[in-house]
Amino acid sequence: MNAPLVLVTRPASAGDGFSTALAGLGYAVAAVPTVEIEPVAPGGRIDVACSRLADYDWVVLTSPSGVRALVGAFERGGAGRCLPSRPPRWAAVGPATAEALAAENVPVDVIPGRSTGTALVGALVILGPLHGSRILLARSLSADDTVPNLLRLAGATVDEVEAYRTLEAPPSSLGGFADALDDPALIAIAVASGSAIRGVVRLARQTGRLERLRSVAIVSIGPSTSAAARELGLQPAAEA
Repeated sequence: MNAPLVLVTRPASAGDGFSTALAGLGYAVAAVPTVEIEPVAPGGRIDVACSRLADYDWVVLTSPSGVRALVGAFERGGAGRCLPSRPPRWAAVGPATAEALAAENVPVDVIPGRSTGTALVGALVILGPLHGSRILLARSLSADDTVPNLLRLAGATVDEVEAYRTLEAPPSSLGGFADALDDPALIAIAVASGSAIRGVVRLARQTGRLERLRSVAIVSIGPSTSAAARELGLQPAAEA
């Protein structure tokens, strides 16, 4: 009897810790990225921001990819690899982003109880008024506007810079995605971002497997990803 199969949709740059954990629990894993992370060209706004990090009160990061992009820009500026710990202060949307910062020896001041943009801004406000604060938000510009809008409503000046680009439904994943959907052992698709679930739906459409997709359980990393799935007509079976 074949082991139950889980389709893991994270980009290759996310590492294989999740897949290894699933395998340890007895699942077979099909690792097919439904998004690809592309670096931005050197010399952009993220490089300028990294040259004056100490001018910010806060740096807000919403993914490990944002952390890696910030480190790369900091290195390009000739300041070495070590990001400054004070100032600014650092906020991470969730544990994975906080762990990426900790790996760079950066102390994280804020990690919200729930990994959502709304919770992140709420946690910042609890620490003190944001009015007059200057905040660097480094992320993919394909993300929604919840975080920058709420920060500005709280009175902060937000420098939103493109840290990386997210390519949904990469063509290189078409074959692997179709094979995974065709496997009768497939029981679940794990998604960790809104862009990942959008990539899932686009790949399903491009491979003619939308009906099959609707028969497979969607497991979401959190509320914002679940909301993105519902917008696409998919009801997550479980949410971390």
